[in-house]
Formats: sequence, structure tokens, C-alpha cells
Amino acid sequence: MSPSAPLSTAWDSVVARLREAERRERELAEQARQFRAARQELDTWSQGAVQEVLAAVKDACVSRAGALASFEVEYPAKPPSSLGHHAGPCASFLRLALGPSQIYLYSLRGPGELPYLHFVALRVTPPRARPERLVSLPGCFIARRPQGTLQLRAIHIRGQTPRVVELTPEDLALRALQLLAAKLETTLRARGAIESPPPLARQNVTSIQAAPP
Repeated sequence: MSPSAPLSTAWDSVVARLREAERRERELAEQARQFRAARQELDTWSQGAVQEVLAAVKDACVSRAGALASFEVEYPAKPPSSLGHHAGPCASFLRLALGPSQIYLYSLRGPGELPYLHFVALRVTPPRARPERLVSLPGCFIARRPQGTLQLRAIHIRGQTPRVVELTPEDLALRALQLLAAKLETTLRARGAIESPPPLARQNVTSIQAAPP
């Protein structure tokens, strides 16, 4: 018994709808697969970029300050205890130390994100005040060029005119050593061991903030 014309039309319509839904489901599944693959590829690239930059910063620090008797540079390093629970699985740390002072250069990023680099220093408080606490300072943003190479971008602030500048690992190493020297000087000054540095010495530290892509 052949179906009537209206019933045949209804069957054709529902099969067409199912076919279109099936096509759309395959399309969405393919889009999701491509998204996961792209995010995985970006995560792999970001991890390699962070390793390349921090290793280069370590080499630059060793080249410039490695002859100092108590100088230490460690990469990869464990995070400072106050920051450990915030680190997450994508964190990387480089540690610089001289005497009692330590500075960290670290990277934090979420899955599918490009990494930022930050410095961590200890803020010294007056005697009998609360203990020293961690202070995070902006370093730079690791951008990806179209050809796949990395670029270190930061906002250079001098006066009232911010501008985006490109940095090198040597720039980050210099900034890290400046912070380490300032930290040690402050620590010793708190103990009454040295005098305050002249104003010009403090002016050599450039204010840098991470620049987004």
C-alpha cells in the first residue's frame, strides 16, 4: 500500500530535517576538533617560547653576573612558597639570588593563551612591621609573529607617553639584575649596612609594563 501524497511529503520533510541535522552535527564536531587541535598547537608553541626566553635570560645573567661569589641563577626553579598555590600547571619560574635576596621571573598562562612574563620581588617593610610580602611587577608579553617566531612586547613608560617596544632576553636579564641589586641594597640598608643610593642610580630603572598583542 503506497502512502498518500500528504504522508509522503511529511516523510520526505522529516528525513530532510534529519539529514540536515546530521550534516550540522558533523560540521560542529569538525569545528570542535579543529579548535582543540589549534589550542593544543598554541599551547605547545607557548611552552617552547617560554622555555626559550627563560633559558636565554638565564644565560645572559650568568654571562654578566656569574663571576659574583654568591650569585645563583636557577631555571627551571620551584615557585616561591607564597605564590606556589597560584602557579597552576602552565607556570614556569627562573630564580636569581644574591646573598639573602631573591628575584623570580615567571610565566603564567591559561590553556589556549599566549604567555605573560612577570617579575616577583619581596617588598621590604619597616622593622617590627608585618613580614615581607611578594610584589609582582610586569615584564613582557610573548607574542607570536605570523611566521611562528616569538616577539617580546612591553609598554615603555617614560614621562606621560607610553609606547610599545620590543625587548630581548638581555633586556629582561638586565631588569632582573637591577631588581636583585635594589632588593639587596634595601635589605642591607634596613640593617644599617649601606647608605641610600644617589637619585641618579634609581633613575636607571625603566618602568616597563606588559603589552598585549
